[in-house]
Amino acid sequence: MDRGWGENSEGVIILSGGLGLRFGGIDKAFVHLAGRPLIEHMIEFARGVSREIVIVSNHPARYAGYNVSTVSDEIRGAGPLSGISAGLMHSRRDINLVIGCDMPFIEKPLVDHMLNLNSEGDAVVPRVGRFIEPLCSVYNKSCLPAVQSALAEDRFKISEVLSGLDVTYVEEDTLRQFDPSLASFHNINTLDDLILAEEMIRRESEDHEGKDSTIRGRQGRQDR
Repeated sequence: MDRGWGENSEGVIILSGGLGLRFGGIDKAFVHLAGRPLIEHMIEFARGVSREIVIVSNHPARYAGYNVSTVSDEIRGAGPLSGISAGLMHSRRDINLVIGCDMPFIEKPLVDHMLNLNSEGDAVVPRVGRFIEPLCSVYNKSCLPAVQSALAEDRFKISEVLSGLDVTYVEEDTLRQFDPSLASFHNINTLDDLILAEEMIRRESEDHEGKDSTIRGRQGRQDR
């Protein structure tokens, strides 16, 4: 089922707390992909999911022009677990899709599937082989006590926290039904990742142009 934001009560939390060390100290959210900052790609995607969008960042003022809610990381240097905690605390929705600021190829049908799976559990998490994808996952506010307890004890591994929660894992064969190439989990950590992302967008654009050309050709033959 395609879920628009008029049909659900979930929110979207975008984690944008990275230091951008591999981009010369530039805030990764503002690295350009296809002529636009990464964060604009992510906000555009998020708006297709929900009206409730929260950006977690150490520099919330940088997002003032985007008409979204912002909140600072609870504990700087504690990694994404701190961002998940801050986002869940700030969000007005009980159930939230949590995504990184550098994942421009997330497939909405996959997200819709994960949101549909969420019921009374604590989280819905993709798993590719042995590896989980906690920054493209659905979290219920019921996670908060375990998350905050871990942070208080300086335990910052998301996988460790999830191991004590009621989690629905979406396995690789199911993931590929919605995203055959698993591009949803391609994140941009390095310049090489950015170059690959630009190439992926170029190929996708060429594919679409080819399909449009084929359709126009067929229509032209039908009109004759």
